[in-house]
Amino acid sequence: MGDSLVGGMTAISLCGDMLRRHRELLELPLGIPKHLYDNDISKQSKGGQKRKMTESQSRYSIVERLTQSKLDIISAIANLDSDSKVKKQRVESLKEDLKDLESSHKAELERAKRSVQKEIKGAERDAKNSEDKKKSKKEGYERKIKVIDEALDKIEEISKTAPSN
Repeated sequence: MGDSLVGGMTAISLCGDMLRRHRELLELPLGIPKHLYDNDISKQSKGGQKRKMTESQSRYSIVERLTQSKLDIISAIANLDSDSKVKKQRVESLKEDLKDLESSHKAELERAKRSVQKEIKGAERDAKNSEDKKKSKKEGYERKIKVIDEALDKIEEISKTAPSN
């Protein structure tokens, strides 16, 4: 009991301090449970000095046990607060993880969207270039057809005017 440190003081030294500070604790109220009384206090001793010493030691023992109980309760309250704080911190941490995940997904979605938009623009350029190329080639083919038609027309004209054998 004297080994456990609480706030830099042992429980026994705390009891001594409480005895010095709170003299009224030496006069025990009637409401203290019977199991806390030392047997020596209830016995009537014939020697006055011995009786006072035994009563004082019994009171000190009772105060020590009550103080230890109080310290145990304070420690239990601190543990409750600590557990609650840890769980609240976990909730906050999970909320932050969710926000990070959402922002990460948003950023990833934006990157994917930009990539697809680039592909669309590239495909649109390719389609326009292909259309321009098609138009240009078609015009070239049409010129070739026109030249061929002109050549055929000239050959036909020559054929009409040439003597037959």
